[in-house]
Amino acid sequence: MSLDIRFRKEIDIPCPHCGKPVYRNTLCELNSGGHGWRELLESIGYYVPFEQRTEENDWYAKDMTLTSEQMKEACLFARKNSDLYDAEAIHSMIASAIVCNEKIVVNADW
Repeated sequence: MSLDIRFRKEIDIPCPHCGKPVYRNTLCELNSGGHGWRELLESIGYYVPFEQRTEENDWYAKDMTLTSEQMKEACLFARKNSDLYDAEAIHSMIASAIVCNEKIVVNADW
């Protein structure tokens, strides 16, 4: 079974009246695949072995918005593993999201 992973760069759109985020707009989306991404998914807490899954940590095929630390970790991982499909483009997208204070959302299924 293959691993498919999607990275999306998103920005929150605030309410013009109260300033709270009311909508999230997707700016860019990149797809990749392969078991090389499994190490990253484990380190950010997206992938948990079946025996250790609970309702709180079961992210299978769900969107996970990365924290700033997770984004830095994903950026470094993509840079170190440039042989993975589209890893260089993913690195660039995450790096620009960090600089511009945007969100990165990960979705994976296998």
